[in-house]
Amino acid sequence: MLFGVLAATILVFIAVTVAMRVLLTGVIRSFTRFRHPGPVDRGLGFLLGGLKVILIAYLLTSALSFVEDNLGRGGRRLGLSPADSIAFTAVRQYNFFELFQYPPVRELVRIAQSLNDPVKAARLRQDRAFQALAEDPSFGRTLADDSTRRALEAGDMRALLRSDDVVRLLQTPAMAAHLKAASDALDE
Repeated sequence: MLFGVLAATILVFIAVTVAMRVLLTGVIRSFTRFRHPGPVDRGLGFLLGGLKVILIAYLLTSALSFVEDNLGRGGRRLGLSPADSIAFTAVRQYNFFELFQYPPVRELVRIAQSLNDPVKAARLRQDRAFQALAEDPSFGRTLADDSTRRALEAGDMRALLRSDDVVRLLQTPAMAAHLKAASDALDE
């Protein structure tokens, strides 16, 4: 079933891309005086095509890196990428799928790092959302764990997401709301 969904998604993407290209090519040519592309048009087409290939390669590499880090079989990680790959190393640091996901993790890191700054920590302790977090035993347990504390200090979101306690904490809607409110209180 998963293969069918994936194949259908790719086919729909190709069909939409071809249809849009045919449609836009006809519309653009009808509005221009010159019906044949010149050297500038060819150069721009080359640059835009190259940019599109780089973007697609980045997205595919990000997807492979994300799958490799977040899926496993029998307790073992999938080994999809070469260990000495420069591209995969760069993508692991700036993975597209991890840049925009998991705002609660960023908020947790921000709050934990702010607790090391006396001024920010005092401001946080006055905030009601942080007070609600501090009263919750699961929040205290999560921050007390050594590996979680090291990951919070380093800002290592991947390591945090591997922790069952952190994931449970972030999946609780009330805790996520308190984390967001406490993080927003730091901006005020």
